[in-house]
Amino acid sequence: MAQRPDLEAKDELGPVFVDPNRIAPGAVGWRGGLGGGGLRVFVETNFVLEMAFEQAQVQACEAVVRLAESGTIQLVIPAFCFIEPAETLRRRAHAHMQLQKQLEEELRNRRHAPGFSDAQFMAWKTVISSLVKNTQDADARVKSIRSRLLQCSDSVPVSSEVLSRAEAFQGEDFALHFSDAVVLASVVSRLEDAPLSSRGSFFLNRNKSDFASTPVKSALKQRHCELKTTFDGGLEAIRDVLDAAAS
Repeated sequence: MAQRPDLEAKDELGPVFVDPNRIAPGAVGWRGGLGGGGLRVFVETNFVLEMAFEQAQVQACEAVVRLAESGTIQLVIPAFCFIEPAETLRRRAHAHMQLQKQLEEELRNRRHAPGFSDAQFMAWKTVISSLVKNTQDADARVKSIRSRLLQCSDSVPVSSEVLSRAEAFQGEDFALHFSDAVVLASVVSRLEDAPLSSRGSFFLNRNKSDFASTPVKSALKQRHCELKTTFDGGLEAIRDVLDAAAS
């Protein structure tokens, strides 16, 4: 399918579509999508963690953020999802610290054992030091990602309305944990409050066990929003919509 030449910019992550007349995201008058109709893309905590810990689908997440930074899509994230990664990092840092202490104790016990070589000692030290570095690196990436998202996305506050909706999503039909219920309530609240996008919306969420249920998908579908349970699949769907708009 032919692309409009003024809308495509190539990079290592694939095509990123840029409207030369786009007002910067967050600025007064930002149209939030191609042709002013806008494609809304909702993301949540796992999106941030995917990038922070450089997991399997980090490239897709990076591409989505770049589309938001170029003003090609309107990225939306519940404010609650800026809090959860910090708590996840705190728990992982504590777990890594405990593991580090256990490994250091084991290393002390093995250090003078017959046959324990200097090469083995250095290998153990490398593993132990990497635990601390990995946590520090992830913490730095979370801060960097948060800064980028605050610049290029629309944040949904945790309002009394959102909390009230979250209680309903904890009921029998949805049976979501509180944190997941707050995320879904934030997405639904914004879908109802904001004008309907001419190209609909996507909700990118890898938490299949809780969000890929019939009640959740139905609640989103009623509001013209489609759940995508992989970031790779979400990026593909976004590009399909942009391709169709540019043809």
